[in-house]
Amino acid sequence: MRTLILLSGVTGAGKTTFVKNKFDAATIIKMASNEIRYEYTKDYSVMLPDMNVVYDEMIRRTNEAFKYNPDAVVLLDSTFLNDERREYFLSRIERDKTILYMLNFHNKEALYERNRHRAPQLIVPDDVITDMLSKFAPPSEENKNHYDEIHMIYMD
Repeated sequence: MRTLILLSGVTGAGKTTFVKNKFDAATIIKMASNEIRYEYTKDYSVMLPDMNVVYDEMIRRTNEAFKYNPDAVVLLDSTFLNDERREYFLSRIERDKTILYMLNFHNKEALYERNRHRAPQLIVPDDVITDMLSKFAPPSEENKNHYDEIHMIYMD
């Protein structure tokens, strides 16, 4: 069964840590938008003018993985802040099962603090995180039918 896992959360929420603690790396194919962006820029702090280049590459690689392995589990680690961004992926990936993990915080200050303790090249300015938080939303009622499972995980 081609299983797609979307890992959603603002930058610094702990998506990568969550993956390391939750999943066996030998059983999933993990792709992170920041790593693919790094392939293009060679610098984590550089944003591309059009991030769809990165997203389209993630989609291409996911479809390729499913093409050659019908039992693959692909985990996409990105912000996936809202229905529009999630739909961009879901409408372009052929799959049998879809799981959404949304990482959030009750205490938003803990998120900012967590970001400040990341590797220096991965630290994101507070105003960028604030902007992401303003856009971060769970799936709408219309969008929920795209998922077989939805999990809200609080990291604090």
